[in-house]
Amino acid sequence: MVMSRLPGLSLEGPVSAEPAKAIAGAIVRVQEAIPLGIIADLPPRAGHPVELLQQVRSWAAEPLGSDADPLVAKALAGGVDWVGRSGLVESFERQGRSAADLDAVARRIATQAWSR
Repeated sequence: MVMSRLPGLSLEGPVSAEPAKAIAGAIVRVQEAIPLGIIADLPPRAGHPVELLQQVRSWAAEPLGSDADPLVAKALAGGVDWVGRSGLVESFERQGRSAADLDAVARRIATQAWSR
């Protein structure tokens, strides 16, 4: 992870549950700092989580070249499985996140990619 707008160091290698939970919490706090009334009045725009999910799903539908590294192919297959799950749109449309949501996000970040 590289922060392009804030000073900091990039994360490299596997991320354990605690840093993943801290990252998820920080992202939620930044997003929740904007009053919901202001957000509700904004028109849909590029970058909305649902729109980004649709874009990633369209990229994921493109075939991987036959010369792709097997590790890259395995990682991409895991990502394709994840973005293809049912319920993601509804999850991204929900307002706010609970502590249980943060724990679930942290567990997925820390274990899903590394367990495949």
